[in-house]
Amino acid sequence: MKHKCSSLLGVFFMLAAGCSVVERQGVNAGAPLLEDLVDNVMTLESASLAKEGLPGQLLLISALVEFSPKNDQLLTVACQGYTSYGLIVELEDPGYADELYGLAQDYGLRGLRYNNVAVDEGLTEGKHLVDLNKELTKGDVYPAFWYAMASGLKTMLNLSDPYALTALGDVNGVMDRIIELDETFFYYSPHLFRAAYYALSGPMLGGGPEKAQKEFGYVFEKTDNKFLLAHAFYAQFYAAGIIDEALFDKTIAYILSTSSDVLPKARLTNEVAKKKALWLKAHKDRFF
Repeated sequence: MKHKCSSLLGVFFMLAAGCSVVERQGVNAGAPLLEDLVDNVMTLESASLAKEGLPGQLLLISALVEFSPKNDQLLTVACQGYTSYGLIVELEDPGYADELYGLAQDYGLRGLRYNNVAVDEGLTEGKHLVDLNKELTKGDVYPAFWYAMASGLKTMLNLSDPYALTALGDVNGVMDRIIELDETFFYYSPHLFRAAYYALSGPMLGGGPEKAQKEFGYVFEKTDNKFLLAHAFYAQFYAAGIIDEALFDKTIAYILSTSSDVLPKARLTNEVAKKKALWLKAHKDRFF
């Protein structure tokens, strides 16, 4: 990690010299390192440590994007980074998380547009991304997922908006396409988003408790119950939604009693799920 940080700082200072050749070579060299850095952050054992370390890395990523504003890889890494940071701070500062998700959306959509000409042309014509689903290919899964995730999480923070469920439906439509292309992405998270959407929406919008339970169960099965964020969403959106206090308590207890190390490459996400579980437990009266 230290070596990668040093390499990235070296790239940044080379870029600051202003040489276009160095700029191009530096960004090309730095993009894979930045992606590795974000991946390594996801293995941290402490959400607090990630909260302290991520802002500096995000500033570096943003600076590199300024030097190469059409680098779809850098833009997508930025989208993933800002989305992950938003998830970390969401409970204690939802307003700040909303801003972070907004930044993530901007980076993610730009990355997707530079990665897919057909999508860019369609959006320029005024179409919505959900209307361009068939244009998405396997090469678009990474940027499309993180853009959709940022959009979905931002909308979930603003469910009082009368258009929120419609917006979530559009995001879910994009996730449907991602499921067709690679349902396993980030521990079956496209299915997890679908599950949350079904739990939040009624049958008239294509959702409902039965569909939500099926999707949550699928994610639990495929991840061997190790992806704790899925269980946190289950407690918040499903158990609370059907007003099942016993299921809510059981799910929270499972999250808090399970080691974050059960899924080493998603250790930080599991730590965030634990923070979320503690918050849900402390604010249980808001749901029942």
